[in-house]
Amino acid sequence: MSDKTVDARLPRVSGQLAGIRDNELDKLTKLFAEWKIRSVLVIRDGMLGWEWHHDGRDSLGPLFSCTKSILSALIGIAVAEGAIGHVRQPITDYIRHAALREEHAGITIEHLLTMTPGMEWPDFDKLYRSLRDAADPMQFVLNQPIVHQPGHAFTYNSGASHLLSAILTQATGLTALDYATDKLFRPLGFRKARWTENGGVNEGAPACSCTRKIWHKSGCCI
Repeated sequence: MSDKTVDARLPRVSGQLAGIRDNELDKLTKLFAEWKIRSVLVIRDGMLGWEWHHDGRDSLGPLFSCTKSILSALIGIAVAEGAIGHVRQPITDYIRHAALREEHAGITIEHLLTMTPGMEWPDFDKLYRSLRDAADPMQFVLNQPIVHQPGHAFTYNSGASHLLSAILTQATGLTALDYATDKLFRPLGFRKARWTENGGVNEGAPACSCTRKIWHKSGCCI
């Protein structure tokens, strides 16, 4: 094991107690480095039995599109706490932008969560780079034509996730990072995370970075 820090929320035990042959895993660390793997955690029954990190510690790393799972969980928390009424509300109840069109009233929060808002969004998220580089990402997303009835066709859509982040901020008065820190990360015992933003809205696509232990604990909750 490279990282010797103790975390009361993620009990550490010996590999033997966890039923892990850590000596065999130790032999793989050279391969992990060759394969450009950044971190490996072996957790069994909620106990950390072995870990390896390329830089010797559990440092911040990007979640990439797993950010969307964190964001979806935050929307669920906001609904449970009453900040958002329900997921079948139209996005126009929360989004305030000059690019909104009448047809956007047919798109609900649930459509964004299920990536079925009906927008023209090419396969494999081909518009992501344009979204990321846009001076106004909200306008970029809202400017996409509606080509399907919302709820009828799935297209992997990072733009939908960005709208969710904007809705969360409008509903709670907090950025996605601040809300996640208050409602998810800090209650789980973690405080170290980073999330890029544009115009006061954290990017809804692959933009959240946290430690691997945060992601493990958050994933168990989800």
